[in-house]
Amino acid sequence: MAAVKAEIERRLQEKAPLAMQVMRGLREALAPDAIVACDPTIVCYWGRHHFPVYRPRTFLYPMGYGTLGYAYPVGLGAKVAAPERQ
Repeated sequence: MAAVKAEIERRLQEKAPLAMQVMRGLREALAPDAIVACDPTIVCYWGRHHFPVYRPRTFLYPMGYGTLGYAYPVGLGAKVAAPERQ
């Protein structure tokens, strides 16, 4: 499985270097337990598959129905629930 993942990463880096750079940059800038709240946007489309997530319930993404505007209330709720985390 590791070899398959490495090959996918290599191909994506070759075909979409900017998108992969954004994913790496975000991951490096955020703590491992940071909570990321997403709206259906290009960055989050990529993040759904290529943003490394290290802990459960730290990548909040709306699954379906074109829920633009989801990230703001979910992000507020996450901050209230875990104010010490990014």
